[in-house]
Amino acid sequence: PRVARSMLDVPQGQQLLEEFGDTRLATKEAGAELGAVRGYAYLSSGKLEKAQESFADALGLFPNQPFALLGQARLAAGKKDFVGAAKIVDEVLVASPRNMDALFLKAELLVVASEKSSAIKIYDNIIAIRPDNFRAHTNRVSLSLMSDDLVTAETQLGALKKIAPQNP
Repeated sequence: PRVARSMLDVPQGQQLLEEFGDTRLATKEAGAELGAVRGYAYLSSGKLEKAQESFADALGLFPNQPFALLGQARLAAGKKDFVGAAKIVDEVLVASPRNMDALFLKAELLVVASEKSSAIKIYDNIIAIRPDNFRAHTNRVSLSLMSDDLVTAETQLGALKKIAPQNP
C-alpha cells in the first residue's frame, strides 16, 4: 500500500489503477488501505461511483480504515453534504487525533463553512505536531491574508521561509 499511496502524491492515478487495480493483499488491513488508495485514484480521475465502491470495499475489509473513511468524507463534501463529511472526519479524529489527512480535511471543511478562525487553529495544531509541514504553513498564510491579519501572515511567511528556503 505504501508504494501505491505514494503514487497519489504525484498525479499517477491511472498508472496506480493499472499496476494495483486487481492486487489483493494478505492481510485485511493492508487490503483495506490499498482499496482506499484505489478509491482516491478513482476520485482524482472523476470516477465517483468507482471511488465509492473502492472505499466501501476497503471498509468491508477493515471497518475503521481512516483513509477510506476520509475518502467517503470527500465524496460527501463533493455532494455538498458538509455536515456528513465533518461527522466522518470527526470520527477519524476521535480515533486518531494526529491524523494529518483528517486534520487537513477538517480545516478545509471549516473554511467552506466560513469558520476561518477554527481552521486557523487546526493549521496551528498541524504546525505544532509537524513544524516542517509546508502545506500547513502555506494554508495558514493564506487564511491570515484572507482574514486581513497581515502581521500574522508575515510571521507565518517568515516561518515558512525557514522550513523551505528554496521555495519562492
